[in-house]
Amino acid sequence: LKLQFLYLIARFSSSGVGQAHQRVDTIPMPGRKRAASPPKQAAKKAKPAPKAPAKKAAAPKKSPPPKKAAAKKSDIVQTAKTLSALGGAAPPKKGDKPVPKAPKCPLMKGAIVEASKGVDEYQGNDTAGCWNITSFNVNGLRAIIKNNNQIVELAKKEKPHLICLQETKIDEEEALKIGNFVPGYQVVWNCCRVKKGYSGTATLVRDDVVPEFNVTTDGLGGDHNEEGRYQLIEGKDFYLINTYVPNAGQKLERLDYRVDEWDVAMRELLAKLVSEGKKGVVWTGDLNVAHTEIDLANPTTNHKSAGFTPQERNSFTETLEVGFTDTFRHFHQGSKDFFSYWGYRQNCRERNMGWRLDYFVVNDDFLPTVQASSILSAYYGSDHCPIQLLVKQ
Repeated sequence: LKLQFLYLIARFSSSGVGQAHQRVDTIPMPGRKRAASPPKQAAKKAKPAPKAPAKKAAAPKKSPPPKKAAAKKSDIVQTAKTLSALGGAAPPKKGDKPVPKAPKCPLMKGAIVEASKGVDEYQGNDTAGCWNITSFNVNGLRAIIKNNNQIVELAKKEKPHLICLQETKIDEEEALKIGNFVPGYQVVWNCCRVKKGYSGTATLVRDDVVPEFNVTTDGLGGDHNEEGRYQLIEGKDFYLINTYVPNAGQKLERLDYRVDEWDVAMRELLAKLVSEGKKGVVWTGDLNVAHTEIDLANPTTNHKSAGFTPQERNSFTETLEVGFTDTFRHFHQGSKDFFSYWGYRQNCRERNMGWRLDYFVVNDDFLPTVQASSILSAYYGSDHCPIQLLVKQ
C-alpha cells in the first residue's frame, strides 16, 4: 500500500508541474504584452511557402533632361497636308537626305491658314528679296481703326511694302483728319465723290520705298472712278492696280453695269498696260467674283447670287484669257475651303462658310517673278481677310 501511495503522489506531481509551466507562459507580466493565442493547427502542419529570393535594390535612376512636348500625330499629318497643298515639303522622314537651303525668296512657306481651324499656326512667308504686297477689304476703315487696328498689326508682322485697302467708306474730309494712321507708312486716298460713307480705296506705301512708287487715279476713263474704286500704282518693275469692283447688288440691279461697262473698261486698261511691254501688271483687290465652284462653300444655292452669276464668272474668264493668271489658283490648283470673305451672320467664319473674292491677278509674262500668293486668315476686323503677294525684286 505504501508503495502504491508513493507512486500516485509522484504521478500527480509530475502532471501538475507541466500544467503550471504551461499557465506561466500565458500569464501577463508587468511591462510585458500579452502574447496572442496561437492559432489552432490543422491535423497536418502546412509546409511554409518558399521565400522569394531577395532582389537587390536598384540604383536610383538619374532623371532625364526635360524634353519638348512632342507634336501629336494628327498635328503632323495636318501640317504635312497643309504644306503639300501650299507647294511646300512635308516633314522629313528618318533617313531622308538633308533638305537644301531655300533661296532668298522661296516658292511657299506655310502661307495659308485654314479658316476652319482658326488662327494661327501661320508663321509668315520668307519675304527676303521680294516685293511684299498685301490687299485688304476693310469694310469700313473707321471701325477697324477704333477696334484693335488690324492694319497696324498687319504692318508690324508682315512688313509689306504696299498695302492696298478697299471699301474704306471714308470721305475726303475724314481722310484729312485721319492722315497717316499706320506708323511708317504714307497713305494715298481715293474717296467716293457721289455718296458719303460708301466705297473708296486707299494705298499705303512704306516710308523707305516711297520714292519708288507713284500712286494716281488715272487710266480707267469715263465715270468709273467717281465711287473711288480704283488706284494705279506705278513702280520700276510693275504696275499695281488696286480696285474695289462694283457688286452686282442683292437683286442684281447693277449686274449689267458691272459686266458690260466696268469689266470691259478694266479689261481694256489691263491690255493697254501689258501692250506697252515695259513692266509687269498686277491687279488686286476685292474683285467681287467667285470664279469657280471651289471658290465658295455653297455653289449649288448661289448661281443667282451677286458674285457667282454665270455672267460675272464668264466675264472674269474673258479677262484671264487676255493673258492673265489668278495667282492663288496657279499655286493651289484644286485646293478647297480657302476663302477670303465670310458673312457676319450664322457664324460663317467660324464654320468656314465663305467665298474667295479677293485676288492677285498678274499678266502671264510677269508670272515667273511671283514667288507666293497667300490668304492671311489670321487677321480679323472685317468680313474679309487680307491676301498677300510676293514678287521677286
